[in-house]
Amino acid sequence: MKRCLIMITSGFPYGISETYIESEVAFLKDHFERVIILPIELDPGEPIMRALPEGIEYYNVSQKKQSVARTGDIVGGLRNIFAPTDYYKWDKEEIGSDFRKRMFFEYFCNRSVRSYRECLKVLKNCGIDGYDSITVYSYWFFATAFVGVMLKKYFINKAAEVKLISRAHGYDVYEERNALNYLPLRRFLLENCDAVYPCSDVGTEHIVSRYPEYADKVKTAHLGTIDAGLGTQSEEGLHIVSCSLITDIKRIDKIIDILEKLEKTGKYKIKWTHIGDGNRRPELEKSVRKKLKKTDTEFLGNIPNNEVYEFYRNNPVDLFISTSKSEGLPVSMMEAASFGIPIVSTDVGGVREIVESGYNGQLLGERASADEFADFIKRYYGMDKSERDFYRENSRKLWERSFNAGKAYPDFFSMPVLSRS
Repeated sequence: MKRCLIMITSGFPYGISETYIESEVAFLKDHFERVIILPIELDPGEPIMRALPEGIEYYNVSQKKQSVARTGDIVGGLRNIFAPTDYYKWDKEEIGSDFRKRMFFEYFCNRSVRSYRECLKVLKNCGIDGYDSITVYSYWFFATAFVGVMLKKYFINKAAEVKLISRAHGYDVYEERNALNYLPLRRFLLENCDAVYPCSDVGTEHIVSRYPEYADKVKTAHLGTIDAGLGTQSEEGLHIVSCSLITDIKRIDKIIDILEKLEKTGKYKIKWTHIGDGNRRPELEKSVRKKLKKTDTEFLGNIPNNEVYEFYRNNPVDLFISTSKSEGLPVSMMEAASFGIPIVSTDVGGVREIVESGYNGQLLGERASADEFADFIKRYYGMDKSERDFYRENSRKLWERSFNAGKAYPDFFSMPVLSRS
């Protein structure tokens, strides 16, 4: 059976987003004769930033700058207020009289339909009508999934087998992350997907608890990272690393407060490295200069995924820290754990699936204070080598068990909906 995979992403393999797909894409050609990647949220002409395995096709489908296209989506949404689409019936009760939810819904629909048309224009020139099986793979349970529904309907009579699957992560799972406490077309997407794969058990439980009638379609599928070997630890002091976007939700400023408390004791030699960027970086660097006089700090900004691995290979790292108030299941933690690095983090989203207190790190409450984080770091600082080795060995073991790309992705593509018939 000749099989074709059409993968719908936000930006991958262009730009710097969705770096975690790099670990998965290496396995796609093992399971499909043809792989086509279609990112839908780019500006025309954006440069390709990733090296992909030979034989994987990718096309930037965008015909207009996103700012222009989305303005049109909003205008179209206003028109739909007076002439509702057929999709409105799925969310009419939940939207009720809330005008903001209605506008978000209509914008979402217009944006998705536009992206579908852009994808279809490209796919019609790809000559994929001769495949026995077509799998549409949405990387997010949001607009890319809606595009996937429409593509599935288009191809349904053009191949013997057409399937639609979607991953689900964080913002596309938890309604409370949205300012309106609302995500459009949840039931519609679940109805039309053949399977939905949240990246954490917590995400699976969240969806199933709200839509139990679709429980048989929802199954956890962890992401994974490559095996780049074990890292080393510092001979003196602690090197603490964080890796995330610099946004309000990640609360990087709290790490500065934690380090300030440690510095004020005068007892601890600590270096802090942050990997990642964001519009709050200048503000944070100013705060570092003001509050941290003796702590060695560095901001590496956004660096390619392979350079993240090189960093962990070439630098002793003792702890990974996250103070985020919301997560899916962070790939950054999988990368750190693969090198045997213990993790101290807030207990949010699916983090507890990769951090076990007293085993490979420490989980703290979502509202944990800087003092609570500092207390654990003090304890870890005072551990002897055998105690630290216990944490490091367990971090690696936990990664090997659940997040090794060499196992996670072959297992994923062997699931009944994805395996060869």
